Amino acid sequence: MKILAIDPASSSIGLAKFNGEEVVDCFTFSTKGNLLIDRMLVISKFIIKLLREDKYDYIAVETPYLGFNRSTAMKMGQIFGITSLSILLAGYKSDQIIQIHPMTAKKAAGLTTVVKREKGKKLVIEFMSKRFPNIDIVDDNMADALAIGLAAINIIKEKQE
Repeated sequence: MKILAIDPASSSIGLAKFNGEEVVDCFTFSTKGNLLIDRMLVISKFIIKLLREDKYDYIAVETPYLGFNRSTAMKMGQIFGITSLSILLAGYKSDQIIQIHPMTAKKAAGLTTVVKREKGKKLVIEFMSKRFPNIDIVDDNMADALAIGLAAINIIKEKQE
């Protein structure tokens, strides 16, 4: 079972490729540009290209955390939308997309309590670095993508039982 886990963001996307529970690759893709619409186009083209280069059984995508900042919530909703649309445009079906709530990903990473944003980022990196010691996790986007992948694996296992 091949899974691509995506932590969508407006400037830097975390991605983790899984074959079963084994991580095959984990990296960050960064975008440049002042306008969100320009970055969204770059993100869309990148995701479509990536998904056409290799075939996956499932694509796991973290849903936006809406928090209290309306502007950020709208931006993250747009990024989630373009990510989901790009997956469909690459030829995948909607039942191959697993939407992962941010807290579900954090729990899969080992976080059991809600913590402030910056502390949470550091903890996820720390937990994922311990879980995957052979991977050089350079930022929270990579760590989140790994956690999203683990959460997707858990969901798939539950459905198979």
